[in-house]
Amino acid sequence: MSVASRADKVVQQDAVSVRLMRDQGAIIIAKGNCSEGCMTIHSNSHIWGEAKNPLDNSRTTGGSSGGDAGMIAGGCSPLALATDFAGSIRIPSFFNGLVGFLPSPERHSTQGISCYTKYDSVHTKIFRPCIGPISRCVDDIVEAMKVLDSSKARKYDKLVPDQPFDQELYDHILNKKSLRIGVIKNISDIVTLEKESLNAYEESKEAFIKGGHEIVEFEMVDLFKFVMNGVHILNNEAFPLILDEMMDKGDPLNVNIQVFLFMFNVLPKFIKKVLGTLAGLFLPRVVSELLKNLHPANTGTLSAMTKYRFTKIQEFTDILTSKDLDGVLIPGYHSVPFEFSEKANHDLPPLQIYLMNVLHCPVGAVPVPQRGENKLPVGVQIASTQWR
Repeated sequence: MSVASRADKVVQQDAVSVRLMRDQGAIIIAKGNCSEGCMTIHSNSHIWGEAKNPLDNSRTTGGSSGGDAGMIAGGCSPLALATDFAGSIRIPSFFNGLVGFLPSPERHSTQGISCYTKYDSVHTKIFRPCIGPISRCVDDIVEAMKVLDSSKARKYDKLVPDQPFDQELYDHILNKKSLRIGVIKNISDIVTLEKESLNAYEESKEAFIKGGHEIVEFEMVDLFKFVMNGVHILNNEAFPLILDEMMDKGDPLNVNIQVFLFMFNVLPKFIKKVLGTLAGLFLPRVVSELLKNLHPANTGTLSAMTKYRFTKIQEFTDILTSKDLDGVLIPGYHSVPFEFSEKANHDLPPLQIYLMNVLHCPVGAVPVPQRGENKLPVGVQIASTQWR
């Protein structure tokens, strides 16, 4: 979690995922730097400082698992295991030109993942981080998934669902001559893509069509409301557990965390409502919505938000099933990896990334080669229904 009070803590036992990798002969060489408390998309901490992108040292590796991605892009390792709570596998993959995969939450054991809370475990109940691989190519991701999905996992953790790697389904999709790929036609409700990312998204659609596949458009009703509902749940359920513990231990807090704590716990609700309304006149819609709702929710409100979330998840699943879609193409991060001097401009939650965590769906980050002079990495997301 890159917090100072844990800098010298050595765990006594490997996580289940690490044990599975060791069982297959993996040699574990390092832990990568990550953002403090896993709270931002820029890997910077009071322990190790800033993780620099090996493709351009003036730019970030992303976060929160940016150190892992940077080591792979720099040739230090062929593979890393990371967790994704709100983009921590995919954003570093996009920023370093790598492939990353977020499986269905709860597919893999989280036993041994140290979450920075007084429970010393993954204690969130509504949003669950999920272990997934980052690598240079899809083949390595597949091999890692076979290891993580192995029935051997149940030897270490009896709560792991019996979901072995489905080789037959994988081969079927891989050899299918014509895939049906969905695209969300109102995706602009939650993201404005910069030139490079927009090109990557459009070129990906063109590539599918040229390959003989079919692009199927569909609309997600109340898309912005749905994703922001998930952000509010995350703000209430996960972050306070981590931040309260950081404060109790006297850990130094970066500016982002200090601002979040002040807004969430100190600033009166009515002032946030006024600021949110004013922000709606001049700033992106997400700023207004965050300000108006950045406060602790009571149990009844949180329950209603959770119920709404699972209703929309079922709607999404029904759409993919009714349209017989093999996958859904979604934009990746909305820009190339940003320079350190620009990080203040990237503090807002990337809703197109959060969308897949809110939907509880498996999703891959895939790099898309750029044309022209600017060769900085960009990518897209490919998602499917749960357990695929």
